[in-house]
Amino acid sequence: MAEIKALTSKDLIAIVARKNGLTRADAKAMFDTVFSEIVNSITDDCAVAINGFGKFTPVTQAARKCRNPRTGEPIAAPEKRTVKWRPSKTFLNSLKD
Repeated sequence: MAEIKALTSKDLIAIVARKNGLTRADAKAMFDTVFSEIVNSITDDCAVAINGFGKFTPVTQAARKCRNPRTGEPIAAPEKRTVKWRPSKTFLNSLKD
């Protein structure tokens, strides 16, 4: 099976800089601004929809009872906040091609 290469933020910054004729510093500033605004919006309980990519929605998972896998002892998992991502139809259709 072929190894899957991960695209890092450094790679993305270099691509944005090259394709838009920017310095890496300017591209990094844009990158940081965009992603900090996404994080801030989700932290403030706002969904973030990026047309053609998908929608990030903040969700709260209820507290639940579970078991310690090592001992089998019942424990309570507290409520926690997380993010759900739903890909757009455009994104999903691009995977089919």
